Amino acid sequence: MTISNQTRRVITVYPGGAGPHIFSFDFPIFDEGDLLVVTLNPTTGVESTKTLGVHYQVTLSGAVPSAGFVQFIGGSPPAAGDLVSIILDPPEVQETAFTNKGRFPSAAVETALDKLLNLVKRAQDLASRSLRQSDGSSGAMIGGLTLWNAQSGRLTNLSPPTASSDAATKSYVDAEVAAATLDPTTTVSPYAVTLLDDADAAAAQATLGALATGSDLFESANVNAAMGVLGYSTFMRDMRTMADAAAARVYVNAPSAHQVYRRNHIVNGDFQVWQHGTTFNSTTPVGGGNNNNVYFADQWILQSQGHDRVDITRSRTDVGAGAKASAVFNVQVGNTRFAAINIIESVDVIPLRGKECSFSVQMRAAGSLTDFSVFPIYWTGTADAPTRPIITGWGGVYNETPTWAAGWAAVSGGAINLTATSTMQKFDFLNGAVTAFEMPDTANNFALVIITADPAFTAGATATLTGVQLVESPTHVDFPSKSLDEEIALCERFYQKTFELEVPPAQNIGNVRGALICKARTADIGNLTLEFPWRFTRRMRTTPAVTSYNPQGLDSAADSIDSADTSAVTIVGEGDSGVTIISGPTAKTALEQTEGYAVHASADARF
Repeated sequence: MTISNQTRRVITVYPGGAGPHIFSFDFPIFDEGDLLVVTLNPTTGVESTKTLGVHYQVTLSGAVPSAGFVQFIGGSPPAAGDLVSIILDPPEVQETAFTNKGRFPSAAVETALDKLLNLVKRAQDLASRSLRQSDGSSGAMIGGLTLWNAQSGRLTNLSPPTASSDAATKSYVDAEVAAATLDPTTTVSPYAVTLLDDADAAAAQATLGALATGSDLFESANVNAAMGVLGYSTFMRDMRTMADAAAARVYVNAPSAHQVYRRNHIVNGDFQVWQHGTTFNSTTPVGGGNNNNVYFADQWILQSQGHDRVDITRSRTDVGAGAKASAVFNVQVGNTRFAAINIIESVDVIPLRGKECSFSVQMRAAGSLTDFSVFPIYWTGTADAPTRPIITGWGGVYNETPTWAAGWAAVSGGAINLTATSTMQKFDFLNGAVTAFEMPDTANNFALVIITADPAFTAGATATLTGVQLVESPTHVDFPSKSLDEEIALCERFYQKTFELEVPPAQNIGNVRGALICKARTADIGNLTLEFPWRFTRRMRTTPAVTSYNPQGLDSAADSIDSADTSAVTIVGEGDSGVTIISGPTAKTALEQTEGYAVHASADARF
């Protein structure tokens, strides 16, 4: 038979207790006597070779040759915990005879080869467990000695040495060292006499040739004194006495990990993304574009005491440290309050519960509007279903606390006030610039509300806001602006569209750039069915509300690229990863059935 198994021995632990205990082996043998069974007590090191028929019996699992199992018999089984080794150990005999000029005895030849292989495996087993020369050794004697490699093994059970070349056990060497004594009659050199008769350590160091620095080092009373002798500065000696890394960091004025980088949980904190356009007033991007309770820049909500109270535009030049864009607020009606609000999703808020957090904004002002308040507020209702509008009462023109919608509450400490100047500056808030606030345990969502707090201001006053952040950190951190692509990806979790990045979704925009396009396919004779699959660029926060737009018409239908033909659509298969927009089947002419059609769409999963 073919033998591909290279196993030469099986080692297992005898479990003890009531039997029978059976130990299998997976290498093929020809006879029960082809095995050697040995037990070893791992504590005492005592080995015991067992006898077939007296201590154990062998059962083969199939036709010869085959693997099988060993079962201990008799009244003296191994002890629990003993190692049981079942070893391939065939007799070193050759029993195959061939008849001259007879038919080729393939079975006998194969049996002989199999037995020969088992003998080879046993020889290899013995060789691998013996002292051996390394493969790189030439076999020649080096210095009259043959070098043997014990690898990671150790020689044990050595007798006490008698000849000078005998190996010695550790216990023998330890005893010899312990018994060694200095012979008082031994003659020492004059140099040793000079060293031994030195009166003190300084004299002995001089005899040994130590320089003055070495002498001073040995005579130092403590570590600090020794470091001074070695030339360590006072700064380095003080560093050695620091209680912990935090104290050392303060001593060397090094930033902590919190100060190096912390994730900003405010999406679009420096106003890079404006998917509805970069200007918001009473007519742009649509009529009532700056009304109360509308989104302007992505994830930013405008609330105001009435409509058309403030115009908002984006700036890429009027920015703060680390920021890439800003929102510029231009007052249209004086002495009416307004606020910019950013709501954070529950997946970012819930992990912050009980954690110390801080927030900051960057602002500058021009004209009569200078004072603002920042309210960190949290939502305790159903996660990701916060009530809007958040502000239900304004509390007058000045800096009174607004009335929050039910389910919203300000964190401990209430408002943080700031006065903006004509120079862009960063305002860090750690609960009154004293300690960081702790995210409440009941917070499901969180929002920063930046609201006017000036006693009086007039139309034409402006305020520029950027660099808004909320981080898990008890200390001030620099604003970590994200790349535009990263910020777009975060914003598209809440809002996506087929229009170009800063083109507001609308009917009849006059082009199909970015639109969903498909070639007409007939469902049956004379009818047309259009199917526009829209796979979102990233999975959205929840199933969005999808709206379709006609690229070259005033309805929401799909529009022919080639003619004025349109086809009404329905939206099916809505989910957080995409939708399908379908038109038809609708009766169409043969010409209309060969045209290409396009449709724009938006998907809104904002709060």
